[in-house]
Amino acid sequence: MKALSDTRWSSRHDCVKSVLHNYSALLKSLEQISESCEVKSDVRAAAKGHLSMIAESKIVFFLCLWEKVLGIANVVSMYLQKSEIDLNQAGVLVQELIKKV
Repeated sequence: MKALSDTRWSSRHDCVKSVLHNYSALLKSLEQISESCEVKSDVRAAAKGHLSMIAESKIVFFLCLWEKVLGIANVVSMYLQKSEIDLNQAGVLVQELIKKV
């Protein structure tokens, strides 16, 4: 799993992509932890809670939606972080972002 940064859209995009890409393995791991006698009961309970939350189909839908939105925002964000940018191009990218969202 990727670490989440409070300030970088690219970090958020990478995290969501990672969860989607590893979704099956994540579910399997949480299931194994929640059923394991080798971990503390509070860890098993937390794993069971996370499992029940992310196993819902609406979570997958929102992850897919969020990945698309963050992907679009990430393109604009990366452009705006360049040391030299064309303000006209930046305005066009921001307007396209607004239209797509």
